[in-house]
Amino acid sequence: AKVKYRVTRQVQMPWWCYWYRPGADREITHGTTSTDAQGKFSVTFTAYPDRTIAEADEPVFTFVVHADITDSAGETRSDSKSVRVGYAAMGVSMSTEPFLDADKPFSVPLNTQTLDGKGIPANGSVLAYSLKSPAKAQRRDFFNDVADLSDYTRWEQDQVAAEQTFNSTIDGTASVSFTLKPGAYRLVATTRDRFGKTVTARQNLLVVDQQASRFPIRVPHVFLSKTTYLEPGQTFTGIWGTGYEEGQAYVEVEHRRKILKSYWTDAKVTQHRVEVPVTEEMRGGFTVHVTYIRENQAYVEKTQI
Repeated sequence: AKVKYRVTRQVQMPWWCYWYRPGADREITHGTTSTDAQGKFSVTFTAYPDRTIAEADEPVFTFVVHADITDSAGETRSDSKSVRVGYAAMGVSMSTEPFLDADKPFSVPLNTQTLDGKGIPANGSVLAYSLKSPAKAQRRDFFNDVADLSDYTRWEQDQVAAEQTFNSTIDGTASVSFTLKPGAYRLVATTRDRFGKTVTARQNLLVVDQQASRFPIRVPHVFLSKTTYLEPGQTFTGIWGTGYEEGQAYVEVEHRRKILKSYWTDAKVTQHRVEVPVTEEMRGGFTVHVTYIRENQAYVEKTQI
C-alpha cells in the first residue's frame, strides 16, 4: 500500500517557565513510501530541536509521526505515533500539598522517569530555598505577568533553608522529609541522567502556622485548603491570609443556593482560620466564598467542597 506521512514537533516546557507561550506545531518533514510484503513500513527523520529555546530551560520535544495509508479499494486509514526527545534522557518530578504546617515534618514524594514515563533509579538532592519577599505586599499586575510580585512563585530564591538527598527505587519512586518555619519556599530537586546530564525539578510551597493571627508572607491574598472531599462529622478547614499590614475578608458558606453562614473576619488580624463542621444535611457538597478587596482590586475565591 502507498503511505503518506508527515512529522510534526510540539514543545513542552517545565511549568516554571511561565513566560513561554506555545506556538503552532512545526512540521519537520513529510513524504511518501510503500509497505513491504508484510505490510510494514518505517519513517526516518532527524529530531531537530527548537533552537530558539535555551537548553538550560530543559524543554522536551514531542515528535508526532502521522501516517495515511490508502488500500486497493481506495479507503484511507490513519494513525500516529509520538516520540518524546529531550536534551536529557530522563526527568524528575515532585509534589506537595497546597500548603504545609510550620515546624512539623512533611514528606515530599519524588519520581524519576524516562521521557516516556518509565520509572528509572537515580540519586540526587533536594534543596529548600527561602524566597526573597518584597518589602510590602504588591498590588496584582495584570499587564506584566512575568514581573508580578503579587505572585510568590515569581520571587527569586534566597538562602538554602534545608537540604536532603534521595535514592529512588527501581520503579523511580523516592521521598524526602523537611521541617520548615512559616514562609514561602522553593524546592529544587537535582539529579543526573546516565550520560551525566543535569536534570532538575522545582516546586513552590507555602508553610503556614495555622494558629497564628498574622500572615507572614507578603502576598495580597491567599485562601488555602488541604482537602475538598469530606464526610459528615468531619470539619472543613481553610486559611485566609493577606500580607498587607491590615485587612478584612468576607466569608460565605453556601449550600444548595442558600447562605448558611456569612461574616467579616476580624480587621485586627491578617490570618483567619475558616472552619465549617460538615453535617448530614450538607451531603452533596457546599461552597466556601472568600472575598477581599484592596487597592481597588477584588480577590475572589470559590472553593467547592
